[in-house]
Amino acid sequence: MAITADILNRTLSIAVEDGLMADGSTPKLKSYNFTGVSPDATLENLYKAGDALGGLMKPTVDGVRLTEKSDLGALGQEVDG
Repeated sequence: MAITADILNRTLSIAVEDGLMADGSTPKLKSYNFTGVSPDATLENLYKAGDALGGLMKPTVDGVRLTEKSDLGALGQEVDG
């Protein structure tokens, strides 16, 4: 059975180093979240945007992350939302 995913919303997050944890050696991370990301945006374009935004921030960027919320359904069947 083929399964489809209908993207409901996406959030682009840029994780940056924000000091150190209590042990003094593990970086503490802080995330900046950007909501309302177009479901049609390609992963390449999302990464480029996150990388460009991260370049404007003073702290060291730890990573660019994408969170998606989707409805899953079987191909040919409607999903009740």
